[in-house]
Amino acid sequence: MGIVVVTSLLSPRRVVTLGEVQCSDDWCISVTSIMPVTTADDTVIEVVFRLSSRARRVPQRERFVVAYVLDGEGRRYEAEPRPATI
Repeated sequence: MGIVVVTSLLSPRRVVTLGEVQCSDDWCISVTSIMPVTTADDTVIEVVFRLSSRARRVPQRERFVVAYVLDGEGRRYEAEPRPATI
């Protein structure tokens, strides 16, 4: 367990830009838009993802994916899932 913690702390984090596609095996994700939405109580940052798969007939999944937003000062904002309407 100690090795996992040390490796996690020493491994560099990847910060990706808007539209940059990240793939793991046949599973890909990218951020298509980031937009502040003002509500009566607060301002929410709405992030839209594009998910795709190049897999043929084989189910794919990615574990331990974490999405969050970093502002210009390095503050981290955790995701709150909301169902998409397509």
